Amino acid sequence: MPPVVERLLNAANSDPGVVAECLTRDAVIVYDGMLFKGPASAEAWRAESQRRYPGMEIEPYDIVRIGDDVQLKMRLHGEFGGPRDRTCRFRVRGELIERIDVY
Repeated sequence: MPPVVERLLNAANSDPGVVAECLTRDAVIVYDGMLFKGPASAEAWRAESQRRYPGMEIEPYDIVRIGDDVQLKMRLHGEFGGPRDRTCRFRVRGELIERIDVY
C-alpha cells in the first residue's frame, strides 16, 4: 500500500486535517454520489462524518493494485447500525492522492 494511503487511513478516524494533507490541490473524492473537490472540501466532509458517526473505525481487509490505482476493501465499524463493507479506489500522483472513489 502506498505510504500516503496508509497515512490517510490511519488519520481518517481522528484528524480530518491530516486527510487534507494527503491530497493534491486538485484532488477529487466521489462518495455516495457526492463530489468533493480539493483538500478543504475533503477535510470538511471527514469532519462532518466524524460528527455524525462518532467512534467510526475503518478496518482495511483487502488491498489490490490495479495499474496506477490501489483498490481497498474496508469494513466500517461504529454506531450506525452495524459494520458496513465499502470499496475505495485511490489514484496516487507522486506522494499525494489525486482521486478517491468510494462505492
